[in-house]
Amino acid sequence: MDEEPKEVLDDTVMEFINVVCGNIAAKAAQLGKSIEIAPPRIVEASGGIVPPADHLCLCFPACLAEGDHVELAVFIKE
Repeated sequence: MDEEPKEVLDDTVMEFINVVCGNIAAKAAQLGKSIEIAPPRIVEASGGIVPPADHLCLCFPACLAEGDHVELAVFIKE
């Protein structure tokens, strides 16, 4: 299996989040709600993900084939 550079993997994950958040925004608009979504960014966290004050966090744990664990988090301002 070829090893992709970290930048390529980061860009792929951020594009996936853009699609997910776009779908969330579209559904919110259908329900008469207006939301604004900031562009995704990579945050290196150690010891778990801690949301900023006045934010909620949607956390998606994932297990990689190599046995490593990662978490993908989407922060939502309350």
